[in-house]
Amino acid sequence: MRTIIYIFICILSLSCVSTNYYQILETKMLTNETNINNLVFEDSTLRVTYNLWNENGHVSFSAYNKTSSNITIDLTKSFFILNGVANQYYQGRSYTYSSGINIANATSSGYYKGHTSLTNFTSKATTFDEQKELTIPTHSAVIISEFTILKERYADCNLNKTPTKSASLNFTYSNSPFVIRNRLEYYSESDTQTVEHVFFVNKISNYPERLLYKDVDTSVCGKKLDFPRKVFFAGNSNLFFIPYNIESE
Repeated sequence: MRTIIYIFICILSLSCVSTNYYQILETKMLTNETNINNLVFEDSTLRVTYNLWNENGHVSFSAYNKTSSNITIDLTKSFFILNGVANQYYQGRSYTYSSGINIANATSSGYYKGHTSLTNFTSKATTFDEQKELTIPTHSAVIISEFTILKERYADCNLNKTPTKSASLNFTYSNSPFVIRNRLEYYSESDTQTVEHVFFVNKISNYPERLLYKDVDTSVCGKKLDFPRKVFFAGNSNLFFIPYNIESE
């Protein structure tokens, strides 16, 4: 009897083991300049702040105009470059915006009854082309978000994909599997400038899902909750993550 109970407990515990994991990728900016701190570039004209913290490393950055004149980014000469492959920010796309309104018709008896009336739908569509340039007004910012770094988990024979705690690999710029260059060309009333920011993945870690969630029993205002809620690990702007499930691979 004890043997049967023991086997049942083992089966139950195995069935509760999660097959969900997360891969956390850390990036580091490559520069010897003193005006770059983490993933922030700043000079007398422009401040560019990167934020990668999202799924798949969707590269998002804000460009803040520090001057008293408008600055215009030329998207036809600006590129997101991943491992040497250049992707132009301007891609010649067209967008269509549609808006519509429901118009209720009178019923056959001549009186309006909302639940029995017929309805016509009229729509208006507006098509516009993608802009080749993006102007930043003085002392304000624009946000650009277009490309992703990685769509699937990075696999390596030396990186355990099902760790009980964590498993990591470290990289230098010379052997990193992902090197990102963001090249922006912009102009103002005075001149044209080109900046290129280079960063690379310097660490890749795999974690079981349970280690990246924590129970929170209080709200933002300090009020205690009736039931704790799980909160996902809050990463930094130089990190991004990829969820994966070993059963689906």
